[in-house]
Amino acid sequence: MKNQIFPTLLSFFLLFFLSCSSDSGEETPEPDTQAPIVDFSIAGSPSGSTGPIVVSNEIIVNVDAQDNGTISKVEAFIDNQKQGEDTTAPFQIRIDVSGFESKIRLTQKFRDYTLKVSVTDAAGNVTSKEQTINIDNLLPSITEVSLEEGTVINGDSNMVTFNVSDNEGLVSVIAYLNNEVVQEFDTEVYELNINTLALSDGQNLLRLEAKDLADNTAAYSVNFISDNTGPEISIDTLEENQILDNLLNIKPNVSDEYSQAISLEVLFRGEQIQLYENPISVEFDFNPENYPTGDAVFSFVATDNLGNQSILEIDTEVLRLLMEVTLPEGFLSQFWTSFWIFASNSDDGSMIVSKSVELGEDAITLYAPGEFTPEQKYMITYLAVENTPDGAKSRVTNIQDISRNSLSQMVFNLRPNNVGQLTQFDTNGFGLVESVSGDGEGYAISHFPSEQNPNMNIFDRDDSISRDYYYLYSSQLTDIDYAYYKLTLPVDGTFSLNRSDMITDIDLETPTFSIVNALEFSLPVLNIDGYDSPQDFSEGIFHRIYSQTPPLIFGGVYQYYLNNSFSNYSHTLAIGDYYTIRRGVPPETYTVPDWTISNIQTGNTLSLTTTGADHRLGRILLRPTSGDSYVMTVLFDSQNTSEIVFPDLPDDLSDLDFYAANQEGTLNVEQIQITSFDNISTYEEYLDTVIKNQKEHDNISDIVESKLSVTGGFFNFENFHFN
Repeated sequence: MKNQIFPTLLSFFLLFFLSCSSDSGEETPEPDTQAPIVDFSIAGSPSGSTGPIVVSNEIIVNVDAQDNGTISKVEAFIDNQKQGEDTTAPFQIRIDVSGFESKIRLTQKFRDYTLKVSVTDAAGNVTSKEQTINIDNLLPSITEVSLEEGTVINGDSNMVTFNVSDNEGLVSVIAYLNNEVVQEFDTEVYELNINTLALSDGQNLLRLEAKDLADNTAAYSVNFISDNTGPEISIDTLEENQILDNLLNIKPNVSDEYSQAISLEVLFRGEQIQLYENPISVEFDFNPENYPTGDAVFSFVATDNLGNQSILEIDTEVLRLLMEVTLPEGFLSQFWTSFWIFASNSDDGSMIVSKSVELGEDAITLYAPGEFTPEQKYMITYLAVENTPDGAKSRVTNIQDISRNSLSQMVFNLRPNNVGQLTQFDTNGFGLVESVSGDGEGYAISHFPSEQNPNMNIFDRDDSISRDYYYLYSSQLTDIDYAYYKLTLPVDGTFSLNRSDMITDIDLETPTFSIVNALEFSLPVLNIDGYDSPQDFSEGIFHRIYSQTPPLIFGGVYQYYLNNSFSNYSHTLAIGDYYTIRRGVPPETYTVPDWTISNIQTGNTLSLTTTGADHRLGRILLRPTSGDSYVMTVLFDSQNTSEIVFPDLPDDLSDLDFYAANQEGTLNVEQIQITSFDNISTYEEYLDTVIKNQKEHDNISDIVESKLSVTGGFFNFENFHFN
């Protein structure tokens, strides 16, 4: 019975042990089978020797051993007899060879011995390297040389000591530096000083030579590095005469060919701003706002472990950046005689700095002439002088209430490709009061049926827009509420539009809307634009599908026609002193805000009075009462501005009518507009969202609402008049 139980229990425990081992979840590490890498040299022996190396009395073996793991030991053998080992890096083994026979007795030739160095890693992998040596114990022996191979030294005081012995007696001991005699020794005090200031930086050679009475000569060579130069300093982000106007990330690159850089000190105007130890990879941010304007020197002082020092000095200038302006190639029109950018003080309009842009300039930077705080208010003006058949016309945008914090960059855009191509085709069957029109992004179509030979004119303003057709429509055909026609592109010169071609079988709606708080006896003007796709909507490629004063019907509501075949819509509504731009179709009700704006003009100063808390943007349109010598838009913070001063102009523009009107204080304010946006809460946000990239605000919000200082004014004038 016992004999049966014991094997059973043994099997059970064996299975349990194997199960626990397999369920441990730990992966067995890969065994280390990679052998170490080894190289070695004999102190005092010339490097690069291919034949046997002659040694005497004692040799020092310097071993370079590398492994992906840990070196366990380094051993030295002569003819497979172990002579010593080392277990701690740097690995060095001293071997006494004074007891070895030098020559073969029968031939009196040197005996070849094999010096082998073996390196063993922690996994037991072994690598060996061999070198044939000859042992000549009759040679003088040069030992205990205090200068080791590859040592880096500098300065004029570097004492080297060594010992020389011989069984016959010495005749001469000579020291050579780079193969030139530097000292002959006539006593047994073997010391010499190496003045590295007389040497070139880099590798140098000290050779010690001893000769005995039997004319046996021994030599000991050691290479060393002379280094009397400080670390090299370079900085990619900082250059000579650089203007410091923005936060700057500075990455000093510090390197030393022979020694180790141990410190880097950074000074600005002679005062320390950074200090690094072991500056291998350092960087810091420099904010010029923390320092006064004017000339300034950056000093970078690097020191290595030998005390060598180098200094890099870079001349700079601290300035206060007002505006960076970027102009695309082709922005400067061939019809312009000049384009000016100037900054002015808000309180009196006086000039701070001005710049006339030259052809080919694409980046213009305006700096304040002295200190200028980030919050200090000023205004910026952009002015193009256009040569027209009626004389010079000034196109001007003036942006008030800005600071260095709110607007410091301006990126202008190329004008649309205004080709101005006119195409005509015949129309047939239309009555004298039946007109057809078309309008869209980059094109306009006109039709005058009352003419004796009625035709249709297509004016294509921009041929860079990708479109498949022009959209023609009419709500003025007798007995037809609404009809349209898609004129496929390109238009054939023989094409003729017949009245019967107009499409009337459409998904047409007749929605209504009401207007609350509008001026009495004012008539609304409604424009609706359709977009074929969401992409066209995002790019602003539209077709005008409705444009007229909608009729007032029973119930005090207005009715309009809506072609439901488009993907997206936008519309504008103008009535009295109210104007709104909206995405989508008209809502059921418009509520005109009860804001007001009025002004008193005294010369070039406007005193403003506004009511209402929701508007953020103010715009002023200035044009002469007669002629077309200037058009100017002034933008301002409608919630926080009560007075506006128009800027002084550069004297170089004194021949302009605009300059004369400005000097005389007779610039004509045509209208003032205050505006709100459903997604813009501050004037500063408007500057950043719209103005910074030379945009208009037609399509940046779902709802834009404006009140005007006049009724029936020019509702949707532009921020910029350069296109």
